[in-house]
Amino acid sequence: METQQDTASTASASFAPCVLVTRPQHQAPPLVHALEQAGLRTEVFPLIQIAPPAQPQILEAALVQLHTYDILLLTSANAVNIVMQYIEDLGIVVPETLRFVSVGPATQHCLQRWGHSAIAPAADYTAEGVMELLSTAGVAGQRVLYPRAEQARDLIVPGLQECGAQVDAPVAYRTVATTGEADALLDLLVRRVDIVTFTSSSAVHNYVALLGAQLAQVPARVQYASIGPITSATAHEYTLPINFEAWPYTVAGLIDVIVAQRLAKGPNLNLNPNPNPNTGV
Repeated sequence: METQQDTASTASASFAPCVLVTRPQHQAPPLVHALEQAGLRTEVFPLIQIAPPAQPQILEAALVQLHTYDILLLTSANAVNIVMQYIEDLGIVVPETLRFVSVGPATQHCLQRWGHSAIAPAADYTAEGVMELLSTAGVAGQRVLYPRAEQARDLIVPGLQECGAQVDAPVAYRTVATTGEADALLDLLVRRVDIVTFTSSSAVHNYVALLGAQLAQVPARVQYASIGPITSATAHEYTLPINFEAWPYTVAGLIDVIVAQRLAKGPNLNLNPNPNPNTGV
């Protein structure tokens, strides 16, 4: 028999904001679980997927020479998993003298699961933060291997070179658009979704590209949550207002800012938008 408490819980859930998770399918479950544990509803519509590099032999050749490098720079959990899997498959021995540099706690934890530790991560989980960390540590005369995403911003390589480092930056993976249907996405936005999450600039680009002219049909009540200032800046290029920006710039920070608004406003869907959509502050 359904109790009054069950009925109240069901009613509360039915009025809870619905969050659209747009991460790659294999990365969506932790975000979905955390949001649902906080009493939010979720829908999953991956906007990007992770694909291997067009020329994997370039990455393989660099990794075979891993013993000639001083620093291995890994800026995402995707980079960690892909690079470490290559190292394992190729039977490469990681030299004891190699220093690992990671960006953000998720990347560091991922690296630790592979049995390696990184020097203190950058305080600012962006390319600029990486540059500050490494320039302070001193990289002049060092050989740096930086397996990167194909779409990575072109800041780290020239920045490290200016500091006197020799940098090789083979592509480790690509983010490519999923084959979702625009009509299906629009239907979710019209019928169910209150908040769209973006955890990368690629997700923003593909959201706009997929919807095309139908972007104008997205209800005004739909709000947008970004993982950090770089992703927010990409959204602003398309005049998408960022109502919530994560701090720190991690998935956990994104969850926290959405849940904080949920707790502040209770079951209401009219969450307070970001007072300054141009900065995400």
